[in-house]
Amino acid sequence: SRAGAMAVSSPRPRAERLLPSQSTAHAAAPKQQRLPPAFGPVFLLLAASQSLPLTANVTLIYRQMHVSTAQASAYFLAEFMPSFAAPVFGWLTDRGGPRVRWWTVVVALFA
Repeated sequence: SRAGAMAVSSPRPRAERLLPSQSTAHAAAPKQQRLPPAFGPVFLLLAASQSLPLTANVTLIYRQMHVSTAQASAYFLAEFMPSFAAPVFGWLTDRGGPRVRWWTVVVALFA
């Protein structure tokens, strides 16, 4: 009878006594990596290199060339239209397959 009582009161296996924060699934999660310290200055330099030419372009158009707002708007529309149309071209080429991709490249080169 004593052996039966010990079997009932024996401690549970260790795996069942783990807290949720100690589970094996949590322990297998990858550790978050921080960005390197040089990322901040490099990001700022990249942002400056992208925004300053646009600012200089706007200054040239409005102040030096004395272009009207309507003409400047038409110019910027023509300048940035390929960027705005890129998702449409991507959608067309994905749906059309290799033949449509070839014609899209040819048309883009001559447009």
